[in-house]
Amino acid sequence: MLKKYWLVTLISLLLSLPLSASGKILFEEDFEGDTIGKAPTNFERIDSPVNRANATIEVVKDPEGKSGKTAKMFNFALYIPKAAGRDDWTDWYWEWDWRWDTASNPGNAYRIEDPSNWFHFSPRSDKTTITIWHYANAGWVQAKQATFPIALNTWYRFQQIMQGDHHIVKIKELKDETPFDKIKPAIELSGDKTYKKGAVGGLGTDAGSTWVDNFVLYEEPKDILAVNYHGKLSVIWGKLKEE
Repeated sequence: MLKKYWLVTLISLLLSLPLSASGKILFEEDFEGDTIGKAPTNFERIDSPVNRANATIEVVKDPEGKSGKTAKMFNFALYIPKAAGRDDWTDWYWEWDWRWDTASNPGNAYRIEDPSNWFHFSPRSDKTTITIWHYANAGWVQAKQATFPIALNTWYRFQQIMQGDHHIVKIKELKDETPFDKIKPAIELSGDKTYKKGAVGGLGTDAGSTWVDNFVLYEEPKDILAVNYHGKLSVIWGKLKEE
């Protein structure tokens, strides 16, 4: 997608982090290398009781018509990255762009221990409530609830942090240039290590469609500084869609 790099923010971040960046990016995807109308090359659907029979995923143009390619998901299924070591992912930072068109219950999946057991972050259909759940033996158990207004048909940038038993989700509109380290958590859960490791994915919804872009999973904030990004993907220091 079209972007601006905010030099002041980048310099501030560089000065605040250790110099020994390891460059440990677990997975990244901006869908620019994929074919419109086809499923993304680097994601696959795994069998799960949660999957909707009519769920689909395909690469499309940005619905706002201002940028490049995105992934569009209709309904919900467990689409996860094709990445080595994904079943052993434990602690990480995860960022992605996300929007949806229907007052429904979009959500992700993380620490997927098996297709019937994982954590789930979900903004709810009232466009105000956000939640964290266990999908436990193919049943739903709510672990935390908070309030954060989210509008339909609007691009947001999400950052989710998983460290041990501590869950954090931060949210901002994509046009907001504030770095995530200056943003307060929208929802936070401590002391819950029910699921200890596993892949991440999901990001569909139970009605209507979602759009996802600029998906990146990394171990520490310093890690992204050691990676030479190409194309439209930028992280932490301020990727913005052009207006």
